[in-house]
This record gives sequence, structure tokens and C-alpha cells, in this order.
Amino acid sequence: RLRSGEEGREDSFTFLVVLGCYLHAAADACAHATLAACDQLQDTLGVERARAARKDAKARENASAGADESEEDGYPGGNGGWLVALIGAAIPRTEQLGLEVDAADADARARRMYPPNITREAMLLQYAVDSELDLTIENTLSSILSSHVLPASASSAAARELLAAVARPAMFRLADGALLTARANQTNVSDARLGVHASGGPIVSRWKSKSASQGPAGGGGSGEARIFGARCAIRFADGPKLSRVWRVLQRARARGGLPSKGSSGNKPAWLGATADGAGGGPGHTQELAVYWGFVGARAALTRLLPALASPPALDVLELTAARGGSWEAALEAFSDGILGRTLDRHRSGAELLLAMHIGGKAWTVRALADDHAIAAREMRAAVAGTIGICEIVADVACLVPDDATPGVEARGELEDSDGKQRYVLLSKRMALWYEGPPARSGTQRRAFGVADADVFACCFLEPEGANALASACASLRWAPAAAFEIGGEEEVSADFGAVRASRDTYVRMLREEARSSYKAGDRWAASALWLSAACAAEGDGDESGADAAVDALDVLDGARLQLAGAAQLAHLAEYNLALSSLLRAAAADAEVRAGLNRGTLARMLRGYRAGVVATLAANASVYLEPVQHVVREHLGAADLSAATLSPDALVALTTVQHYLDAVLHVASAAALDNVPRVAARLGGADGWQGN
Repeated sequence: RLRSGEEGREDSFTFLVVLGCYLHAAADACAHATLAACDQLQDTLGVERARAARKDAKARENASAGADESEEDGYPGGNGGWLVALIGAAIPRTEQLGLEVDAADADARARRMYPPNITREAMLLQYAVDSELDLTIENTLSSILSSHVLPASASSAAARELLAAVARPAMFRLADGALLTARANQTNVSDARLGVHASGGPIVSRWKSKSASQGPAGGGGSGEARIFGARCAIRFADGPKLSRVWRVLQRARARGGLPSKGSSGNKPAWLGATADGAGGGPGHTQELAVYWGFVGARAALTRLLPALASPPALDVLELTAARGGSWEAALEAFSDGILGRTLDRHRSGAELLLAMHIGGKAWTVRALADDHAIAAREMRAAVAGTIGICEIVADVACLVPDDATPGVEARGELEDSDGKQRYVLLSKRMALWYEGPPARSGTQRRAFGVADADVFACCFLEPEGANALASACASLRWAPAAAFEIGGEEEVSADFGAVRASRDTYVRMLREEARSSYKAGDRWAASALWLSAACAAEGDGDESGADAAVDALDVLDGARLQLAGAAQLAHLAEYNLALSSLLRAAAADAEVRAGLNRGTLARMLRGYRAGVVATLAANASVYLEPVQHVVREHLGAADLSAATLSPDALVALTTVQHYLDAVLHVASAAALDNVPRVAARLGGADGWQGN
């Protein structure tokens, strides 16, 4: 599959790197399996067990307590190479017990559950039935012996079946109703005219702006963060997790943005709960408001993250809604507002600007500050479509309170002490929606950066943002051009026939992306995209018959895939992405390096290492067994103090992630084996291009 030429060179290099990781992991597993059978070597290792046990115990204690970087790491393989790693492997580990055999035998005898002469055997058989060990062995033998062509190695085929069985308890421990009740949001209609839903209790439809003091609860009064948007977007989104990022953005934005350079007649008045400052007066003819929506599977599936885990990376749509005035004034306020808010947040320390991409060109903080006018002109050119890539994206690291310190948000301020904060990586896509003043010929509406699919992928912490996006997308469906006019002065409302057609197009796009990810080997991304497509296909819950039953089954299977043992690995991958982006930007930009909270970064690095070590020691580490010693060695040898921003940390993160990606691939593939219908559709069979 390797391709030649400039276009395929990068893909080929990535493929070779991943292939090397697989081969390294396979060689590691083969070496350990072979060495375990060498009696003389095992005797030598046994002599060293007592000496290594104390070191291993210290390493586990440091990992669980988040030890300071100044202490000795002490991980097996950290300094002693292969010998220490082998000694560490020889130390017996106490796994989490599911059944204490002697205690269960004694209890069964005391309660006279079985005849005395077969109590132990009966108890073991009952364990096999309860854990479905009998079914697993039966299915394994059936799958191998029922093939038309028997495999060359029956052990390899059996190993694949057993790996799939590892994920099965996590996927099927909840019944259908319990799974949806525990994991999915109950939704209510927030604005029937626009098709906007809300999670939580009853919602009253309204357009009136609220003050910033009401926060993201949406005026419900319950204190619980509600989510607003299309039903498919908020199906599995978690309000409290998203509200942590939202509140910090609100506090940073409340410091005020850069005012427009236009005339006083077009000076923007920032309005509503999303206000970027105070303004407005009798002479102001244009109103501007900025809304943040969390986009895509990263936000829509936050409710399926592991326990106590918050998203370390999110995609954001920053929508500027302009009403009244001229298009030129709205465009000027849009570009100046983006630059002003971005630089202000970076200087305040609430956000770190890693890079601003304008029309395909990356801008640093220094470049934006020095060439402010040129950057604004490039933004206007991107909006006008006169440059190649018409897109504006800001990659930022947002400083938010840590989940491990409850009550930090209640005081309304960011804590300055180390250990109370963390960075969340945000990729913010800038969009502009303009509604001109009413005229005889109709109301002029223009859009930049808004796609029809956004209405099905964005969730907001306030109803105004969801209503603004739904209104923009409803108007976009009426004309294919970016600039158009609509006769009459009636309010924009959703054409549900057009909404359903747009939703079907969005579903087909997600399924095609899932299929591409599946073919590329990224099973986890394929399952996340496929679950998003299943939720979108489910729509507003008004379908009936066979199609509705298929959609509901798709959602349940997708939720089970996300609940498999691969979820923790995927969360660690996102965490690794955030840390790597911070380290890479700090190494390339002095402004980022100066504004980086190194204590917070060091704490995040220690937390990541502790999370990886804990995952290696978990019951699900059957997937990680071939690579765990290499991972521990790289994490133990790297300097993760963040005091000097050592490049060793970035190298270690990149290397470890290569190995964990390989494990994630295996775990996701094993989970997909439990839902063969989904695997067949991802592979292109069973009418993939249907529904």
C-alpha cells in the first residue's frame, strides 16, 4: 500500500512508523514468551526478585500518589535495561480478585449449597457459567472448527477469539434500557420553530438574552449545566464537563475585546450572556454577539468518557452573529474582534495561543502583535474567498480548573497555585453570520465558515448560540450561494423536510469517514464516527417502524463500543495530544514559552505518566502486555519535570503514543468482533451505502 511521489510520502512514512511499532511489540511479546520457558534464566531472575521487589513497590507508591519529579522514578526498566525489565516481569503481581476460591468453597459448605463431596467442583462450574467461560470456550472452538479452511495455527485463531472476549463484559454488562438511561441525555424541545433541543428539565422557548451572571445553566435554576442543540449533537454530551471550559472562556472573554475601527455609526454593541464587553448607545446601528459551540464527536461523546475523566481536547465553533449595519462593517468588526480577543486572552494567561491559521498560513503570537493590520487584511481576504484556503482556525490551550479539586469554580476565579489547574487543547474555527437591516427587496444574509452540517454537530451551553446557528443553517438551505437575499420580513424557521435531507447527507458523510478510518486501521475513530452517525440518523425520535429499530440498535452498539476497554486508552491518547502540542509550541515560540504555566504542565505530565502506569496494571492490560516494559522504560527515562522543557519529554510522549496506538488498534478490533454487524458495515458489506 505504499505510495510514491510527494503526495504519498508522508502517509508512507507514517505507515512505516506504525508498522515498526507493531513489529517491535510482536518481537517484545515473543521474547518474553520464549524467555519465560528458560528454566536457568528464571532461576537467575528469581535470585534478584527480593532486591527488585522493594524498588517496584516504591514505583507503584509514587505513581499512585503522583510523586514529585525530584524523587527517583524507580520504574522497572528505567535505568537497568532489559535485565531490570525482565526482573520486573518476573515479580508476581496480585491481580484484582473476582472470586476467592477458598472463601467461596467454605461459604458454599457452610450454606450447604452443593453435596459435600463435590462442593468445590460445583462452585468452580458455577463460576464458569456466571463468567460465561463455558460459552467463550464453546464459541472459540466453534469458530475455528466450523471454518471451511482450518487455520495453520489454531492458537492464533483462539487468541483472537479470547481477546474479543476480554472486551465483552464491559460492553454487555448493562441492558439496553439501563445503558441509555445511564449514558444518554433525556432531551426536551427548546425551540420547536428551529428544531433546537435541550438536555435536562423543562425548557421554555425564548429569544431574550440573559445576563452573564446566569451562566451556562440556561436559566433552569437547577444549577446543572444544560446543553442546547440538535438532538443528535447533545445525545451523549456531558454538561458539567463542557461547562468547565465554557466558564473559563466566559471569564477570559469578560475582560473585553478590541473595539471596531469603523465609524461611530457602525460601532458594535456586544450583547447577551456571551458579551465580549459593554457597549451600545442610541447611535449604534449594528449588534454583534459571539457564541461558542463545542463541535463533533469529542464533545458529543463526553458522557462516554471513563469515570472522572474530562476531555483534554475539544473542537470549538466560534460564531459571530451580526445584525444590522453593513456587511463591510460586520467584516471589520469580525476580524478586529478575533485578533483582539485572541491576544487579550493570551496576555491574561487564561489561554495560550499555539498558532493562528489564516488561509492556510500559520501565525504566531509575535507575528499577530507586530503585523496586526496585515493579519486583519488576510482575514478579510479569507472571508471574501480571494485566497486558496478560506478558513480561520486558532489552536489554543485553555487553562481550566482541574476535576480533582472540586469547588475551585465556585469561587469564580482561577487558582494560581500548582495542582489546581490543567490545560485543555481547543481548536477554534471562526465563523461569521450576518443579517442586514430589513429592506424592500428583502433581508440580506451572508455567512462565512458556517456549514449546513454544523447544526447537527454543535452543542452549546446557552440557548442563544444554538438558536443563532440553527437560524443561520436554516437560511443557508434556501440558497447555495454565500451571499443571497430572502424576500419578506418573516422570521426564519426550520423547513423540516430540508432539515431531514441535510441530516441524511450529514449521516452519509460521517459513515464514509468512519469507513475510511476503519480501512486506515483506526478502529477507535471509526467507532466514534459511526456512533455519531447513528445518533444523527436517529434524529428527533419521531421515526417509527423498521428504520427506527435499526437506528436504535446502531446507537446501542455504538455506545457499547465506546464503553469497551479501549476507552481509557483513547482518553490517554487525547491527553498525550494536548501535552505534545504544548511542548511543541513552547519549543518553537518564545511567547508561548514565557506564558506557559510550567507547574501545571509538570503536574499534567506526572498525571499522564501515572495514568499510563495505572492502565498497565489494570485487568485490561492483557492488550498491553507485549508493550508495557518498553512503555515503562521510555516514561521512566524521560525528564517530565517541565522545568527546562526538555525535548526528551516530547520524544517520550511521541514514542509511548506509537505503542499505545498499536494497542488501541488491537483493543478496538477485539471490541468490534463482538458486534459483527457493525464490523461488516464498516468494512463495506451489508449495504453500507444504504440508509
